[in-house]
Amino acid sequence: LSYHSAYLKAHYPTEYLKNLLTVWSDNQDKTRAYMMEARRLGLTVVRPDVNESDAGWTIDRSRKDALRKGLRTISGVGDKAVDVIVAEREANGPFLSLTDFVTRVPARPVSGGRDFLKLGTDGFKGVCKALYEAHALRSCEQK
Repeated sequence: LSYHSAYLKAHYPTEYLKNLLTVWSDNQDKTRAYMMEARRLGLTVVRPDVNESDAGWTIDRSRKDALRKGLRTISGVGDKAVDVIVAEREANGPFLSLTDFVTRVPARPVSGGRDFLKLGTDGFKGVCKALYEAHALRSCEQK
């Protein structure tokens, strides 16, 4: 087992660490250690993003040497919200703005977006606030 792990780490470091991070995603200490190991090996760890991230850890689509955090890694964002966000994005394309995001996702699983339409980013609460604070809505803000 040790030989196989060493071989995979040496020849496929991005895939190897993505899978380790996925398996140990519930353990913050191991996640932190594997993220540090990824950086030591020259990999980039990219923040989660509603237009790019899947539910779990992935290899970033735009570059081979980067790991992208999944939406499930954000504290305060539940499985149902993640499933709804990913399904909506896959069905109807990327979110074009914060307003587009708030209007396209259902309010029950992705809570806290309705006040945004009245108050702007100060109105975020619940899941939307967690996404905003984790910078997962940054690609929507830039448009």
